[in-house]
Amino acid sequence: MKMRLFTVSLIFLLFLASQTETVNSFQNCNQTPFCKRARSRKPGSCNLIARNVSISVDGDLTAKLIPKGEGGQIKPLALCVSVSRVGIMRVKIKMDEEDPASSSFDIVPWLQRFEARIKVRLEKAWTELEVDGGDGGRRRSLSTVVNLSEGFEAVLRHEPFEVYVREKAAGNKGRIVVSFNSNGLFDFEELNRSISFDVSFYGSDSAYGITERNALTIAPTKGPGVEEEYSKPYTWFNIDVFEYWNSPPPYNARGFYGLSPFMAAHGRNGSSGFLWLNAAEMQIDVLGNGWDAAAEDGNRMDTIWTSAAAAGSTVDTFFLVGPKPKDVVRQYTAARGRPAQPLLLVLTLQKYWLILLLIMIISYL
Repeated sequence: MKMRLFTVSLIFLLFLASQTETVNSFQNCNQTPFCKRARSRKPGSCNLIARNVSISVDGDLTAKLIPKGEGGQIKPLALCVSVSRVGIMRVKIKMDEEDPASSSFDIVPWLQRFEARIKVRLEKAWTELEVDGGDGGRRRSLSTVVNLSEGFEAVLRHEPFEVYVREKAAGNKGRIVVSFNSNGLFDFEELNRSISFDVSFYGSDSAYGITERNALTIAPTKGPGVEEEYSKPYTWFNIDVFEYWNSPPPYNARGFYGLSPFMAAHGRNGSSGFLWLNAAEMQIDVLGNGWDAAAEDGNRMDTIWTSAAAAGSTVDTFFLVGPKPKDVVRQYTAARGRPAQPLLLVLTLQKYWLILLLIMIISYL
């Protein structure tokens, strides 16, 4: 009896040791060049501007993103903004298809359902002149506006490049709900095939999602007051080849299997969401209040999304405008589909590490 108890205890110790080895076998952000570059990038470093803005024959708002001035990125990028009747703005950025050296491709054929069932063909767009606080309040930029859904508008700012959703308001500009590249952190590395950008949720004070095992709300990973122990981005590899492990509180910053790069934010003014269709290695930073001292609007949640070798070198994102939590869920299922009940065989095979542990126990008895 004592011998059997000793054997079982030894097996569990070996199992825990294998988990530790699994954790150490993956690189952290400091060991990943593209992640280090993304975290050290300063706000406003993106020098891309939108040109040749128009509505395509497919009913999408399209533009070319080119660098302003000399230096930086040489090849232009193709931007495509499409909208749906249920309150979704889809933003796609990829290498310009007119360039024969480009090798971008769409990674999910089932998104044809999104385009066929809920996409709205844009018929018209109008231009506005924006004035911000730069250069003593005299810096001006053109913006192209299209109707998104009932109560919301999608806006493409030309210079500096930015895409955001705002509420419709009579006589003046409505409240911004969610934005892409409002902090100017977008970066598209052609040779290294890495992508990073910022997404901001306005009027939100808590965020949910992205991690596999975590507390209900997502803790900040960067900014004032964030302890050094927890100042690493949420990291995952969407694969199922290693055993389960559990990180100590307050959160688990890593995950492996069945992850969905989706984040929902909630505040007093409403809820919104963001989905990035990307299965590659990814790091996400949730920025705490005061991370950027020059930020004009502190009533928002800023996040940075970074990925190496994103699928097809394409940014394919969905902005869910809400405004209620149930609306965000409805928009998410409209874009991605409802979850299906997996086969019983699949449910069994997903627990393969338990089978391995059982085999180890039997072999030692």
